[in-house]
Amino acid sequence: MTNPKFLATIFVIFVVLGIYLFKPSTYLFNPMLFAVIFGSGALGAGLWVLAIFALELENDLKDSREGTSVLLVIGAILALCILALAGPAAYNYLPGQAQKIAGVLGTPVKIVEQRLPDLDIQNAPLVPENLARRKAELALASIGSKASQLQVGKLVKQEIGGKLAWVGFLEPSGFFRWLNMDGTPGYVTVSAADHSDVNLVTEIGGKPLSLKYTDEAYFSQQIRRHTWLDSPSLHTSNFTPEIDNDGKPYYVASVIEPTVAQSGYDVVGVLIIDPQTGAIEKYSTQDAPTWVDIIQDADIIKEQIDNAGEFIHGRFNWASLDKFKHSSFDQVFAKDGKSYWVAGVTSSTNKSGVQRFLFIDTRSKEIFDYEVNGILEDRASQIVLDSHTKAYEASNPVPFLVNGRPTYVMSLSLGDAIYGYGMVDIESETIFSSKQTLVETLQAYLSARTNSGLPGQENVANEDFQGTLFRIGQDAKSGNFTFLLSNQREVFVAGPNLSNYLSLAQPGDDIQVKGQRFNETTVNVVSFKVKNLEQ
Repeated sequence: MTNPKFLATIFVIFVVLGIYLFKPSTYLFNPMLFAVIFGSGALGAGLWVLAIFALELENDLKDSREGTSVLLVIGAILALCILALAGPAAYNYLPGQAQKIAGVLGTPVKIVEQRLPDLDIQNAPLVPENLARRKAELALASIGSKASQLQVGKLVKQEIGGKLAWVGFLEPSGFFRWLNMDGTPGYVTVSAADHSDVNLVTEIGGKPLSLKYTDEAYFSQQIRRHTWLDSPSLHTSNFTPEIDNDGKPYYVASVIEPTVAQSGYDVVGVLIIDPQTGAIEKYSTQDAPTWVDIIQDADIIKEQIDNAGEFIHGRFNWASLDKFKHSSFDQVFAKDGKSYWVAGVTSSTNKSGVQRFLFIDTRSKEIFDYEVNGILEDRASQIVLDSHTKAYEASNPVPFLVNGRPTYVMSLSLGDAIYGYGMVDIESETIFSSKQTLVETLQAYLSARTNSGLPGQENVANEDFQGTLFRIGQDAKSGNFTFLLSNQREVFVAGPNLSNYLSLAQPGDDIQVKGQRFNETTVNVVSFKVKNLEQ
């Protein structure tokens, strides 16, 4: 008879090896055909040994003494298998583990002196991803016959030369097309603020680009597989296409590790992969090059937010006290050029409104908590869409501070173009506007807020202007007044209900104005006085 201890040892080796090679972290984060085939083979071999073991056991049971020892060995093997599979999950149910998982997100810095961060609304990333993709795909036509062999890969927002843009690398569109090319010829950028600004980049410094290692390549040129072969011990995620200050393309991958048993993944480093040469450089999150915008994986951040809300009072919070989850997730850029994930936070049990917004630095993971109570993002979208007869598609509403009021701002697209914009007061859904341009939408929004009788600006830095009125006119559709002062280069825009003297003012009058800059050339007027009429 075959020695039971020998068979048991072989079985355990094969099972442990199979579990290791087939574990989710290896398959999901480092997909490699070798691991799948060999892992399946190891498990199959283990089952084969178990079958032999069972046949031997049938004979052994005839001898009660030997049968008892064999049963003990089988019980030990099964116990080891159960422990290997269920141990990590059971560990998370130990006292205090849920709080550790909730704490992986970190402690937000509560902001009380300001309702929302100071964002540049004129450079707001309001071009949605689906529209940016359509524009990027149209740009492929300029390549000629090669266009049919290519597709636009993952799109990511990035700051390029002080402007926000969607960036996507060109990828092979199939296996046989990949075989017939020695790398893809570059990448596409689409402005995140102006969908008509599209650039197809095929060379840098006069040298043509050839991206061999991409997400849609095959075998060892597949970017994730190539990274795994170089660093098999690292868990990686979030392979985002980014370009450096010279326009050179790179993949940026987050290095992640579990912080609580096999749970609570967090970003601990970053890999920068050259898709042309395959060269890989490793950095800590603090030492990554300054041109890298995204280090923190969006999916991991969303999971951390939800875990923080789910386990806010431990795992067994039967009353669901204070539980929360993210209601929306997007990327914005502050005026200082920093990139943030912005997440709306709502109750897990009563999804009637947003409770606050979390702004998470996409590089350092520094978190800022802005308490704003109001309507949810999908409700704001519906309000704007219902004001139109055409079936527009609204972009994800982004929270901004518009003249001191927390406001959702969105674009309205149809097909291959943006046809309008919308603004909705987060705290009062009855105050909203939607016009063809962002400036017109802003003016209509300010007028709606003025007419509502609700409190005005909060923490708004207004500028003083004075001079001689040069030109003034009124828009017949919106009722807004637009005027110029002889000694100022700015265009001043005022709502129709701001002052009765707007309709009485004449060129040559001495004017005093208070207003807030919308951009470099446009000022939103909040106070208007005519010196020779108002004494």
